[in-house]
Amino acid sequence: MAADLRPYPDYKDSGMEWLGKVPAHWRVASVKRHYAIRLGKMLQPGRRGSEDCRVPYLKAKHVQWFEVRANDIDTMWATPAEVDRYGVAAGDLLVCEGGEGGRSGLVKLGARLPDSCIIQNALHRVRPRSGCVVGDTGRNDYLQYVMSTIASLRWFDVLTDKATIAHFTAEKFGALPVPVPPSTEQAAIVRFLDHIDRRIRRYIRAKQKLIALLEESRTVLINHAVTQGLNPNADTHSTRSHVFPFVPRDWTLRRMRSLVQRVRRPISVRPDTEYREIGIRSWGKGIFHKDSVPGAVLGEKNVFRIEPGDFVLNIVFAWEGAVAVVSENETGMIASHRFPTFRPSSEVDVDYLLIVFQSEQGRRLMEVNSPGAAGRNRTLRIGQFLEEEIPLPTLDAQRAIVAAFRDGQRRLADCVARTRQAVHEFEGFRSRLIADVVTGKLDVREAAARLLRADPPSADGEFG
Repeated sequence: MAADLRPYPDYKDSGMEWLGKVPAHWRVASVKRHYAIRLGKMLQPGRRGSEDCRVPYLKAKHVQWFEVRANDIDTMWATPAEVDRYGVAAGDLLVCEGGEGGRSGLVKLGARLPDSCIIQNALHRVRPRSGCVVGDTGRNDYLQYVMSTIASLRWFDVLTDKATIAHFTAEKFGALPVPVPPSTEQAAIVRFLDHIDRRIRRYIRAKQKLIALLEESRTVLINHAVTQGLNPNADTHSTRSHVFPFVPRDWTLRRMRSLVQRVRRPISVRPDTEYREIGIRSWGKGIFHKDSVPGAVLGEKNVFRIEPGDFVLNIVFAWEGAVAVVSENETGMIASHRFPTFRPSSEVDVDYLLIVFQSEQGRRLMEVNSPGAAGRNRTLRIGQFLEEEIPLPTLDAQRAIVAAFRDGQRRLADCVARTRQAVHEFEGFRSRLIADVVTGKLDVREAAARLLRADPPSADGEFG
């Protein structure tokens, strides 16, 4: 359908850099000519008068592109008159004043807003202005698409002066020139874009589900690697472990203490020398490098030299799988006392060890030895952890398991990357199509008429 669209027959200059030429019969006018803009109420944390009552309010975090998420709503004090003045109803367009200034979401019909809900002064409420020129009445759903195009062209960055504190004020918003087709044409544009948007979103949701399945497959792959090895049908025997109750018959369980040795390589920090620390991300995402800092910044901090081949973990987030193997990329770097370091014995391959503790079973071993309930910060008890047992095949089998897992992991990662790229391309296509339609580069009137005749809202076919 999109491939069949053609430009309008005649154009004129809009006088706006971001807009360029527009169809000859369109108007260009400031937002305030066609829409009433109301900035929300300043936060009132306490009661000021006898009429004041607690009411729920929406703020910038509730407004995302093309939607308003009415969850986790706070309350403030307001009078009944203020509830009328700043109230929110279905069909309202809410626009962010600060943060990502210009971000817009439409309050959809059937939205479950709490009673007497108002907006804070981080948001503008937009409603079509009555008494506009006949045939040019504004539509909020059309304006929402226009706002998304202005954002995709990064024009809001200019309007909000991001070099300082960004504010998309009511004055800037009201003075913003936008294309104004006749109202019937606005309706056609919305009908067409809504139809295309539904199909693209369906496609993207399907791809996102595929990504989730692929990432789940990685979890299955790693769990099988440390409990079954390369043969899913291998004979197994029961063990005394509550985490690894069954392992292949030719594997053994060995205490961590017998497989690794903790190493400490303390360094004397020099104030005028540059040092670079490492960190470890949770969920098996590996090591990251912090910015280099002079020793004077480290002060009295205890830091240690790390070497390639070290097995290292984040003592606070180990229970989330924050474990890693130091590579050549970390040569010369340091780690704080929060990153205990170990060297493997000749019986264990360090990459096999990493796979074990990136698995669900390995994380469970670290979790049971990480007491505490202070949010995510749960310190691993090293002594107890080293008493835990892990399954150990022969060294050759360990290396074969690592090679097979890495190969499977690469193939899964390639599939995820290709799928994410497809999603990115469709999102880009969606943004370009919206921009071309709302700026009049493409004429959708006939396509929208065909959709109307086909009654499209109940027929969301696959995107083609």
